[in-house]
Amino acid sequence: MIRQAEVRDAKEIQTIAEITWKHTYKHLYSKDIIENFLQKAYEIERLKKSIQICSERSDCGFIVAEDEGQCVGFAQAVPYLDGLELSRIYILPDSQRKGLGQLLVNKIIDIAKAAHKPHLYVYVEKENEDARAFYEREGFHTIDEIEDSALGVKSTLVKCHKQVS
Repeated sequence: MIRQAEVRDAKEIQTIAEITWKHTYKHLYSKDIIENFLQKAYEIERLKKSIQICSERSDCGFIVAEDEGQCVGFAQAVPYLDGLELSRIYILPDSQRKGLGQLLVNKIIDIAKAAHKPHLYVYVEKENEDARAFYEREGFHTIDEIEDSALGVKSTLVKCHKQVS
């Protein structure tokens, strides 16, 4: 089931992020870089604020995927250029490859359409081949590559786009 995230979900979202980041990025980043990023980006009060803001605005979304009453994934989209940026989408490793990612993306597309945002963008690590393949299956196309050092180490991000309306 996909639903709007609520402030009470923040701790579960934080846990999903920690597990998924460590699983997904262990071959790209050091443990210290991952830990530092998680502490900043998924600090509990910051998460609660993001959830609250998205619940009050029609041009962003913070949603969760549940399986048997437990949060197993989440996605967030925020205003970006002429559309929305899918800024976070993570699903617990044991819950991946069950269609939840597609359901999350489809719900974000619904949010974009309702907000009259015709484009959806996502940035993905160039070396994250599983994520890139997922976005390609979902109809995204690579439109740019950028060098990034936001985590304190150089990496290449692929900017992907999908027309949603």
